[in-house]
Amino acid sequence: GKYFPSREKFRQIFHARLSPEKAALLIAGKRARDAARPTIDGQKSFARLNICGLHVHLDGVYGDNYSKEFEEIEFARPIFYPLVDDFSGYVIARGIKVGKPSRLATAMAMRDCYKRTGSVPKTIFHDWGPEFENDFFSEMASQFGFDNEKRPAGAPRFGGRGESFNSALNNYLQSLAGGTYFDQAGRKADGSKKGRKHAEYDLAVIVREVDKWIFEIWNKTPIAGGTESPEGIFVRSKKYFPEAFVDVLDTPLNRYVTSMPLNIKAFDYRRGVRFGGDSYSSDDYAAALIRNDDLTGPRLDSNDPALIWLMTSKGPISLASQEHTRMSGIEIGGRMESLQKMLRYDATSKDNQYDRSYKESKSRRDLKRSIRASELSEHNPETSMPSSKPITNASNEPDFSSVDLRNLPKFKRLGEVE
Repeated sequence: GKYFPSREKFRQIFHARLSPEKAALLIAGKRARDAARPTIDGQKSFARLNICGLHVHLDGVYGDNYSKEFEEIEFARPIFYPLVDDFSGYVIARGIKVGKPSRLATAMAMRDCYKRTGSVPKTIFHDWGPEFENDFFSEMASQFGFDNEKRPAGAPRFGGRGESFNSALNNYLQSLAGGTYFDQAGRKADGSKKGRKHAEYDLAVIVREVDKWIFEIWNKTPIAGGTESPEGIFVRSKKYFPEAFVDVLDTPLNRYVTSMPLNIKAFDYRRGVRFGGDSYSSDDYAAALIRNDDLTGPRLDSNDPALIWLMTSKGPISLASQEHTRMSGIEIGGRMESLQKMLRYDATSKDNQYDRSYKESKSRRDLKRSIRASELSEHNPETSMPSSKPITNASNEPDFSSVDLRNLPKFKRLGEVE
């Protein structure tokens, strides 16, 4: 007959295959576990076409910049979101967010992508982060017509070029003045060991240096001893396979879609739209108010914080602040500094408004209770509670001045005769 391995034999086989991965997971985390996994045979893996645009990776890399002592870390630290082609290693675009991961960075990356190349990739892979798992990113995918796919957890074959570039970018950021900790235990562990204490560059300088390194050095340098740069591979592949990209025009609707939604409900004719301490207005906005148009969906422009977009019955309109002229003449790093101040101002004003509203509501409740108590005491004086406070300057002797002694009743003593 045929030989059937016993259950113990199966246990030994699984233990031999899984023990290195378990040990790596306990020692160095998920990345080490993925690195310890054996390579999949090419005959058993899915075939992948070497065409740019079919697999593009989007993820975040933390940087460090100098900030003042009163600034919090979540408002000061930049995060770069490069859009990396998985075949050529070419960085198509990048988004920037100051502070915590946000959908603003993904909107900036998509805006930067179609403005640089006139198109967006056919497929974009990303992880399960909150900046991607939201209705806003799905709306951009529906508007531009690209596939929005999540990268499988623990799959080294997905986003290999993107992770390689992110590692190189992280090493470059650490080579700048103030970088002290390399990406040995993952960017999450790396984030808790760095900050404003060691960084020496401000936000505008670090954004300028990173953009120069990405688009002037990385894209034009052959990878791993190759003969052609990522930019050359990308341009040639896009020329021969344009179907791997979706053409996108720079229209007001596309700018509206790539802007961050805001929670603004007050639309005033004189004051305009208020956000971040500035007032936004335009002729189209005044005309929309005059015709009683329904203004919905306010959004902050991802590249210019001096612009806010509104949706009307005739399409999106833009509102500008007094900083718009100055903002259009400075580079993206300076705009990010202005955006950082606006977001900090908005967050602080919301906290102050919450505290003020809470104190006012508490005062109103106390006032209503005191009025109600006084009304009850006036209608029912016998049920009113006596004051617990002692009467000051009062004598300890009883006062009988109001008693008429002539009308007092007379009592006979026991055994007394009249």
